[in-house]
Amino acid sequence: MIDKKQKMMQAAIKLFSEKGYHATSMQEIANDAAVSKGLLYKYFDSKEDLLIDVFKCNHNNMVERAKYINFDTSIPARDKFKKMIKIEFEGILRNKDYFNLLTKSLLLEKNKKIQPFLMQVRAEMMSWHREMLLQVYGDEIKSNIWDAVMALQGMLKEYVGFIIQEEQKLEADQVATIIVENMDGVIDARKGKNSAITDESMQHFHFQPKREILTVHEQLKQVFKHVKGQWIEVTDCKEIIDAIKLFEQEVEKDKPRIFLLKALFSFLNEHASVMNDLEAVGNLLNQLDR
Repeated sequence: MIDKKQKMMQAAIKLFSEKGYHATSMQEIANDAAVSKGLLYKYFDSKEDLLIDVFKCNHNNMVERAKYINFDTSIPARDKFKKMIKIEFEGILRNKDYFNLLTKSLLLEKNKKIQPFLMQVRAEMMSWHREMLLQVYGDEIKSNIWDAVMALQGMLKEYVGFIIQEEQKLEADQVATIIVENMDGVIDARKGKNSAITDESMQHFHFQPKREILTVHEQLKQVFKHVKGQWIEVTDCKEIIDAIKLFEQEVEKDKPRIFLLKALFSFLNEHASVMNDLEAVGNLLNQLDR
């Protein structure tokens, strides 16, 4: 069941997207979420704070959906790149109101409290896409990396806009394949040439330092945390749900019993093979056992 705070944020995204941030009142958000205005202010001190929480929640969810793929070392870099683009693309399409909010309602927003978060969101996405491209194409593209990042983000934005704003239908897997192939051409065409965007011109962005490398156990916990909700959503079998919950309890321990995790995983793999990302969990579980 969606909790009250999440329900309020969903109402805010919908109304901000439809009416615009400035034209939407806190009372309208409360009405749409079927809560009192007083309860809304109990969770959020102002409309600005509500919008910032919306940013944090949606951006983190969008990024984490794709970032966990990096934990699976069995996937070749190019295939991983395609899969990450596909998941990012699908994540945006699942949250069309949030995309419209970012691209239309807040495009020219100059609010001193909101603008830093818009910059932070943009900086993190650029930094993440930069890492993705370097993993696939190597250090030889460093001199042109920011031009490549802009090309990648431009393609993603236009494909998403075509689907959402023009109400057209495209398959995520096909779009991801085309974007990767197009990036091959971009990278090849720019090799050895001067970059339009330099590191110096990006200094106004505050990029976060690279995160520490996680242990296999920490990676497994993060991946399982990500996929658990999706797995439960696609089954109503009590035995499968119980196995998922038992796996979660065990994997959260400092020293999980690997034999038990493997037994539970074997059960899930046999009885719930339609679930996404079983392979990623299995690969990390094998690494944990080494």
